[in-house]
Amino acid sequence: MSFYTRNILIIIFLLIPLITAAQVDPPLLEKVSVVNEDGDVDISWHPSPTPGIEGYIIYEYIGDFQGINTIQLDVVDQFQTSYQVTSTETNQQSVAYVVAAFIIELGDTIRSALTPPQRTIFLEVDWDPCVTRNDLTWNSYIGWDTHLESYQISYYLSGSGTVSDLGSTNPPDTVFSHSDPAFNENICYIITAINDLGFESVSNRFCITTSVLIPPSYVHANFATINDNNHIEIHFQPDPLAQTDLYELYKSDNIDGPFDFLERISHFPPSLIVYEDFNASLNDVQYYKIIALNQCESPVIESNIASNIILTLSQLDETNLLSWTPYETWLGGIQNYEIYRQAENGIPSFLGSVESHSSGFSDKPGTVLQQGSTGEFCYFIKAVEGDNNPLGFKSSSISNTSCAFSEPQILIPNAFTPDGDGVNDHFTIFSTFVPKTYHLIIYDRWRNVVFESKDYSNHWDGINRQGRRSPEGIYTYLLSIVTQSGRKMQRSGQVAILYP
Repeated sequence: MSFYTRNILIIIFLLIPLITAAQVDPPLLEKVSVVNEDGDVDISWHPSPTPGIEGYIIYEYIGDFQGINTIQLDVVDQFQTSYQVTSTETNQQSVAYVVAAFIIELGDTIRSALTPPQRTIFLEVDWDPCVTRNDLTWNSYIGWDTHLESYQISYYLSGSGTVSDLGSTNPPDTVFSHSDPAFNENICYIITAINDLGFESVSNRFCITTSVLIPPSYVHANFATINDNNHIEIHFQPDPLAQTDLYELYKSDNIDGPFDFLERISHFPPSLIVYEDFNASLNDVQYYKIIALNQCESPVIESNIASNIILTLSQLDETNLLSWTPYETWLGGIQNYEIYRQAENGIPSFLGSVESHSSGFSDKPGTVLQQGSTGEFCYFIKAVEGDNNPLGFKSSSISNTSCAFSEPQILIPNAFTPDGDGVNDHFTIFSTFVPKTYHLIIYDRWRNVVFESKDYSNHWDGINRQGRRSPEGIYTYLLSIVTQSGRKMQRSGQVAILYP
């Protein structure tokens, strides 16, 4: 058919309603088949037996939708028995087609009945990485009725061009599983319906990549430490190249286990995981580890173990004795332990460091009076990881803080000069720390009380109870102190008043 003739026919179909007559027989629709990865469809039919056929009309069959059941696609001449449809939706769904024959008689277009519709096979594939299997499902081929014999399942690796058979199913079975396919490949599948008349219909090509999300190759327990909230805080660093996001945290009071499940953590993208254990006892060493799960929620790798440090403090005379549990299971080992002291909630001061095998330190607090001080000293230990961590990490861990009251040292002068010159005008008792309770009584030589105070900051200026200046001479004092730790201390002696 010439281009001119074909366009005249299309115009006729657009302007003149089609008349269906019994004397025009439809063609025999043989098959509809998807021919390439683009989803183009080949439609083939056997010619109408009616003499004088002018040509054929190709339709997409959409069923009864608001009174419309076909969309006309094209018109071809009587010598054509196949047609290819492009820009189809066969990669998204099954599509049905029908064909009609027509003649033109006395200016009227007479169309045959529509062929029974035949529907393409729409294939879908689901990759299940948890069992390494591709599950195939497709719709039944519609249009061959009892002539349909089987479905042949084939595949090829994208880009290879070599098609391999996997097996077959018999209608009405339209599912198939391909176990253990080539891994990390883009695999394309095809379903071919075969009937007993020798026709074949091919499905869309469904391509899928058999890959899994990359789980972490490591999860590193950076450290367990005591944070500002006085809780154990654990830091874990997963592999930054990981594509999975599931982890399970475990805890034990023994390095060898058993470990109890604490919590499942979903964390993506891979970055520092911080967990705060609100229920941990700071009197016991706790051991923590984290296990990474793959996308199938199966364990793939576990971290090294992180543990906290327990510091205990005891006293011997004026010395504070520190001992601690070692930090365990750093991949880089222990470089050293650093010791810090903090007085009166001030800034911690560094006292020194000891080698990795050490677990003790002694400290004798200074004797300089701190105004307002209670004599409480607090300590903590900082463990520092060695340089040999194979993953390149270098961490540190802080112990719990342990505090004690140091016993005060009392310095009492034996003379003072209350002459108002601003030098040595007061009888001042010096203590390294402020006592919990304080009671000072001063007597003259006749055992009369000339001064009494329970205020540590109230120093005797030589004025007696009558408000007069005490004469030069020897006076007796009696001092009673209770330290912050509850120890009772008493001192007595003599002090001289001198007037130069």
